[in-house]
Amino acid sequence: MYDEKFRRMAYVLGKEHSIEVLRYLYEHGWSKASDVAAEYDFHIATATKYLKELTGIGLVEERTGRGKTGDVQEYNLKDPQVTLHLDLSDTSKRGGELRIKIEFYRKILNSLLTRSKGFYGTYPLGLDTVEEIKEIDIKTKNELIDSIRNIIDYNEEKIGVPSTKRLVNRAGKKVVEEHKEWVESMRLLDELPSTYKEILEGR
Repeated sequence: MYDEKFRRMAYVLGKEHSIEVLRYLYEHGWSKASDVAAEYDFHIATATKYLKELTGIGLVEERTGRGKTGDVQEYNLKDPQVTLHLDLSDTSKRGGELRIKIEFYRKILNSLLTRSKGFYGTYPLGLDTVEEIKEIDIKTKNELIDSIRNIIDYNEEKIGVPSTKRLVNRAGKKVVEEHKEWVESMRLLDELPSTYKEILEGR
């Protein structure tokens, strides 16, 4: 179970009357919000909120039934055994994949910046040295991808689209080859700007 889903389930089940509502459904089967409200002296809106939230985390199922004045929603417990499961090895793996992506995109960005200097003598973004490039305070994958996109736009304006394509090809090919396994298994090129992706794929 992903950690966000775990947190959501823990949050809903931790509410004051969630367990009582589940127990009521276990004992009575298909029930209306008004039934739960009467049992626990809730306002019907409160009972409905509990039932909707328990449905939202997958513990309760919902159907439309017939009431005295028309259609009414009914609820039932899916399974009397409720289990919260958090696989820390899964979250660690996904965290590892994110670190790999950040490392890959940082290498792409650094190579792109360095190659840019060869075309017009200075680094873009107001940077003067490779050391400054390495110290760019970029912490997230999306920030890296945005920076790559900005550098491509900057180069297209300064040196034109054809020269930018040659630059991108030279800057990216080596990094892609070095991390071919990552690129293929995690589809790393799919998250790059489309122009960059097409050039590196040889299109």
